[in-house]
Amino acid sequence: MNILTLTVGFPKHLSGATISGEVKNAYTLIKLLERREHRVYVVSAPTIWQPSAKTISNPYLRNSSQGLGRGVVRYLTRAIFMTPDVYSFLRNNRIDVVHCHSPVQLMAVWLATVICREYRNISVFVTAHGTYLPEFNADVGSSKGLRTYLKKMNSRVQYSLDKFMYRKFSKVIVTSAFQIKEMKDIYELPEEKLCIINNPAAVYFDKAYRNGERAKFRKFKSSTEFTQLLFVGRFVKKKGLLNLIQAVGVLTRNKVNVHLTCVGGGMLDEHMMSEINEFINKKGLNQNIDFKGEVSELTLARLYRDCDCLVVPSIGYESIPTVVIEGIKSGIKVFATGKWGIPEVLISRDCWLKEDSVGDIVEKLSNFSPQNGRVDHEFLKRLDGDEITSLHEKLFKGT
Repeated sequence: MNILTLTVGFPKHLSGATISGEVKNAYTLIKLLERREHRVYVVSAPTIWQPSAKTISNPYLRNSSQGLGRGVVRYLTRAIFMTPDVYSFLRNNRIDVVHCHSPVQLMAVWLATVICREYRNISVFVTAHGTYLPEFNADVGSSKGLRTYLKKMNSRVQYSLDKFMYRKFSKVIVTSAFQIKEMKDIYELPEEKLCIINNPAAVYFDKAYRNGERAKFRKFKSSTEFTQLLFVGRFVKKKGLLNLIQAVGVLTRNKVNVHLTCVGGGMLDEHMMSEINEFINKKGLNQNIDFKGEVSELTLARLYRDCDCLVVPSIGYESIPTVVIEGIKSGIKVFATGKWGIPEVLISRDCWLKEDSVGDIVEKLSNFSPQNGRVDHEFLKRLDGDEITSLHEKLFKGT
């Protein structure tokens, strides 16, 4: 098949992708499809924190402009600016199907097919990376003031635009049964327009185990044994980082030896980070907590390999975080908030955290014994890259 993909922040290599699932999930799927000998043409727009790859040496990748203004204006104009490149690929190639990674990108396809009329009935699919409105509400939380009011107004406009666009796609791909319910309740989409396909994790994360056994063990530790914890995500309140760091403070006070590595990129909550730094300095935790910021995907895979467990203490909203899937595929213990779509892939209730509870994080980590044991393949069956690729192929072919 010849597949035209519209996405954002498409990197030259996966190692150049940010933590953002919207960026790396699209990249990983494209590479999986190419491995099956499909030809994938990519039109990519940059994000605020993730520029697209340069296209001088890649005739199958085109970069469009950032967009104008801010908020929903940039959201819409960024999609419209994709139109010339979408038109160029349609005109010069035999495209079989179009796959968008944002609902508004359908605007570029519509505009391009005004001229390329032979494509007016082409099948166009979209992957919903999370559900915007509850994600936004979780981000702003209880914030007030003029700036928050304007953000909420902007979010309502974007919601209305997305709701209209979603209805026009051939199918909307969601990542969980939980998200099916959301799309029906929030966007009022009929269930027959929705299908579930999990997001793929890069093959890097499969290399931490073989045949159910951890293939690579953690680096040699000093004689003072400690539990190596990992946090991966944006440094914002809804990701629960403040709660996790407060839990590390309690564990350290209780003589539990832990070390936390925090990896993140994209948006940053400066007020929360100021509160975190003040807490770390006050409690003397500088030796127990390490901030790495953005890292390459290959480095991230090594961090998964070398840690004892991943902690994902999200607050307010998630669909299925890609980091949970990466942790599971890496064969490490994963503790995550037991809500939303997370229990669909993190099956054991013993791995579920209570939402917004420092005490529960402390209890789970106090009772956790690091070990390199077997991986429960029930977790991994639906997350296999080849399986995910096959599901996309069947959907795109209409079978």
